[in-house]
Amino acid sequence: MTNSKSNIYIEQFERFRKAYPGTKRGLDEEYDNFRKKHKDWKKVLLLLFPSLEQQISQREKNIAQNEFNPPWKHLTTWLNQRCWTEQTGVIETLESAEQKKQRVQARIERERAEIRRDYGQYYREKSDEALRECLENKGINSVYGWLINEILAKRGE
Repeated sequence: MTNSKSNIYIEQFERFRKAYPGTKRGLDEEYDNFRKKHKDWKKVLLLLFPSLEQQISQREKNIAQNEFNPPWKHLTTWLNQRCWTEQTGVIETLESAEQKKQRVQARIERERAEIRRDYGQYYREKSDEALRECLENKGINSVYGWLINEILAKRGE
């Protein structure tokens, strides 16, 4: 890693560390621990500050509504337990909308092939949109359930 890139990472981490309201140690110790504990630390580094801001905002809402707020964890604990992944609402992930669309489409294609294999002619009679809706809303088990009902209905059972 070049020195300038290293400095950028350290600056990003320091910005997050300074904003963290809980107990913390020195920059070098926290940064080294973070890098050692998380192999994906470069990607995660981008999520820390936005997630922290969201958690702070959620805690402020909880306080305004007289709801319980546990004390902040020690920063090392917060990092080691990957607390930036805690959902306090919608947390941005590294996955873009396009990547998610591609992942869902690939899953639909896999499920479609499996359904074709298992149910042949009955699959061809159902529209892609209905299958997509079934998969996205209820999962593959509901698609199988729907197909079995269709098969039984066509047989008159």
